[in-house]
Parts: sequence; structure tokens; C-alpha cells
Amino acid sequence: MGVIATILAMLSIICVAVGFVDALQLTAEPLINANITWMFWMALAAFLMLSTIACLLLGRGRSSGE
Repeated sequence: MGVIATILAMLSIICVAVGFVDALQLTAEPLINANITWMFWMALAAFLMLSTIACLLLGRGRSSGE
């Protein structure tokens, strides 16, 4: 579960970065689609971060010795 949590955390960081680029309008053209706004990227990042926390909590209950 730790590997999945790490992957989700990295995806969340990427979504936050893309959201900031979109919000500050650092590029002349939209990154993916004009309909996908910075709010979408931030909401996706929040969802991925909550999923990361869930994976970490679910993985903590298991021990590798069993």
C-alpha cells in the first residue's frame, strides 16, 4: 500500500503544479483543454491526497510478518 500511496501523492503534486500554471496563466494556450480549469486540477489534487491518506491508513493495519 505504501507504493500506491507514493504514486498517488506524486500525481497529486503534479495536479497542484498544473493547477498553479493554469491559474496564473503562465502558458498562452490551455495545457490540455480549455474547459478544464484550475479548480478541476485542485479538486483532483485534493481527491488524490485523500486517497493517499486512505491507502496509508489501510496499509498501516497490516504487518509484513503475517
